[in-house]
Amino acid sequence: MKISKLIWCVVTVAIISSEAFAATNKVFCYFGSWAGGRSGNGAFSVENINPNLCTHIAYSFIGLNTDGSVKLLDSGTLFTRFINLKNSNPNVKLLIAMGGWNEGSTTYSAVAASTSKRAAFVTSVYNFLNKYGFDGFDFDWEYPGLRGGVYADRVNFITLLKELKEKFNGAKLLTAAVGATQSFHQSSYDVVQMNQYLDLINIMSYDYHGAYDGVTGQTSPLYASSVDTNAQLNQDASITAWINAGASPQKLLMGVALYGRSFTLSNVNNNKVGSPTSGPGAAGPYTLESGTLSHLEICEKLKSSGWTTVFDDKQKNPYSYNGNQWIGYDNTQSVQIKAEYAIARNLGGIMVWAIDYEDAKNVCGGGAFPLLQTINQVLSGSTGSTTTPATTVTTTTTTKAPTTTTKASTTTTTKAPTTTTRATTNVPTPGEFVCTASGTFRDPTDCSVYYYCGANWNGNYSKTRYECKYGLVYDELRSLCNYAWAVRC
Repeated sequence: MKISKLIWCVVTVAIISSEAFAATNKVFCYFGSWAGGRSGNGAFSVENINPNLCTHIAYSFIGLNTDGSVKLLDSGTLFTRFINLKNSNPNVKLLIAMGGWNEGSTTYSAVAASTSKRAAFVTSVYNFLNKYGFDGFDFDWEYPGLRGGVYADRVNFITLLKELKEKFNGAKLLTAAVGATQSFHQSSYDVVQMNQYLDLINIMSYDYHGAYDGVTGQTSPLYASSVDTNAQLNQDASITAWINAGASPQKLLMGVALYGRSFTLSNVNNNKVGSPTSGPGAAGPYTLESGTLSHLEICEKLKSSGWTTVFDDKQKNPYSYNGNQWIGYDNTQSVQIKAEYAIARNLGGIMVWAIDYEDAKNVCGGGAFPLLQTINQVLSGSTGSTTTPATTVTTTTTTKAPTTTTKASTTTTTKAPTTTTRATTNVPTPGEFVCTASGTFRDPTDCSVYYYCGANWNGNYSKTRYECKYGLVYDELRSLCNYAWAVRC
């Protein structure tokens, strides 16, 4: 019995160590095939994709026929051109995505409820993947139990995933794009069962706010604003909810929007987050959709005169305004912070919607694909610093003399399995750790506490406090929370 217990302990430690050192290294890119029809600089075809900036790329979309068979929304020639991306990067995983907002839920609900139609669905999808050479299938049913669905979808969706998983038998990847907020766990998703059958879970952690709110708001804030009436409408709350519901962090990819939401202000002098609006912002020249602007459209606008840009340190996102136009979006600074957050939570990586919204042709002078480049730099640790997971996160800002700064980034890390919470303050208290450089630093008085210091554009250092739990301490050599006996402290 003693020997058995010893073996169990060794195995347990091995499992914990494997989880602790798992890499946050996936960059999952969606590609909207309709982007080729945009005009001018906004036109984006399969050949504009840089497959070296993504570990996974999903072609969007195919649909579903009422008999359970695959519905082609594009020609086979486009699929073949997409698969040819392997010629540039043989390691990239190429998936086909089915569904999307326009498909709704009615057909999916009916197919999932029928044993014969599910069988037809599974066979049709499998044959399609093999015909064109796709590495996997991304299921974007928006959403089980909603938008024309029934509550039984929540169970039938799991049955469908199980049957797909069995058919693939490890030869194909099975992933899904899912609604972000905790409310979906009651209406649509059995998270524990999904975690069993899915290889990756793409959290659509964006579109938290839009013109429908009647006030300005960020589409993908990392944290809540002080004016938010619903504290669940942010990426941190969504990631925490999915983990608490039973999802493995390493299967979760946090969604980052490569677009922004725009608004028309009711009062040009009231231009902060939460300001009243009279409707969506003006449509851009490429996406032609009021209230939505691609990163390319945003950066082109900001190159012109008259725009004021503010970085919201509470939500970790910028917003810009000019007259009655207001845009909330992501830039290189905010996606850096979000990639660092993904590492700190030991997630599998980052998902982006969509690669065709990027500045692929360096129109704005920041290099081609600046947001994806930043994400890759952080996840690869190519510029140096590291962070690790924690349970308590406190963000502050310390004033310093203005200077030119270089953004820090991160390497792979570990996780103390806990929930992350956040608080903010603006004035350092006596004896408080003060950031004087970018990077990750252990607290000189408490080995379980460490800080990530990142340089903001306004000349100040942003400081994020992390705390290792369960008796772990911060290991400066490995840049992670480690067992106390293994660390010199």
